[in-house]
Amino acid sequence: GDPAVSGETASPAGDGIGNLLKYALDLDPHVPATGKLPVAAIIDGHLSLTYTRRKLAPDIDYVVEVSEDLSSWFPGEDFVEDVDSIDEGNRIRLTVRDREPATQNARRFIRLRIVRI
Repeated sequence: GDPAVSGETASPAGDGIGNLLKYALDLDPHVPATGKLPVAAIIDGHLSLTYTRRKLAPDIDYVVEVSEDLSSWFPGEDFVEDVDSIDEGNRIRLTVRDREPATQNARRFIRLRIVRI
């Protein structure tokens, strides 16, 4: 009942990672988890993002977006594509990538946004 502990942006573990993100990534909200966050990398010449997604999470959606300026963000199949999927029991480890090659644009950013449904 205390939003400072159970709210979506609260971080009871003190690691700065909010409860909603920990829920989406299937992490324990009471355990520091900085080493289990999504990871961006250049893979096969494309900016890519690897993250864990809960299998049973009907109340949230996972949106991967790309940007050139950190102001305008672009989601969807026109901009990002799934590259790899690994079943880990209660969760799936996904790798997605920007459809635009990294060499085509000097500035490119990628992020995971969690949306309540």
